[in-house]
Amino acid sequence: MIPYRQVMIRPHWLWIDNFSKFLRISNPTADKDVYSTCNWAGVAAFETSDPELDDRVVITEDGVVSAMPKNILQCNSTVRDDIKQIMREDRDYHTRSVVFRYQVRNVPPKINTKIYELLKDRIESRINSMDSVHPVKLIDINIGSNVGLCSIVRQLYDEHHMDIPDECPRYLNLNVDENIYWRIMKVRT
Repeated sequence: MIPYRQVMIRPHWLWIDNFSKFLRISNPTADKDVYSTCNWAGVAAFETSDPELDDRVVITEDGVVSAMPKNILQCNSTVRDDIKQIMREDRDYHTRSVVFRYQVRNVPPKINTKIYELLKDRIESRINSMDSVHPVKLIDINIGSNVGLCSIVRQLYDEHHMDIPDECPRYLNLNVDENIYWRIMKVRT
């Protein structure tokens, strides 16, 4: 595969997830069973040409500014207050939403273009196609295990020179599922 740095306008984020398959072996031997378990991690890069997106690493006199807050729940009360405000203002908020109007019933949310054909060009645009998502590689490590996850995160850390601020000009955004996200967040630095 082509390294993502060569095909990207600006590599803003990587998608990483489990890629587990069972492959049948046509000629089993004493060393090879009938099935081969392939617990891999899949990696893809998302492309964007949005000029407003600024992911440059910020360095102050105190050092590199962390991309994540020290406490991910620091805005918890603000979010709760905003939800309460919306509920006070309009209990009919959901019925006026785009999700309700276009009968979106899947995750991730996407409008059914067979029903709403007028929106097909916008929904099936370059942003939502393989034109902006580039497969990078399969890693022969099980990201579902803690050891595998740590190994993959360490590889990214080393590959992007995150320990050397002068050689790591951009924050690396990872697009991962909830399980991987919470396991990454539990690691203390």
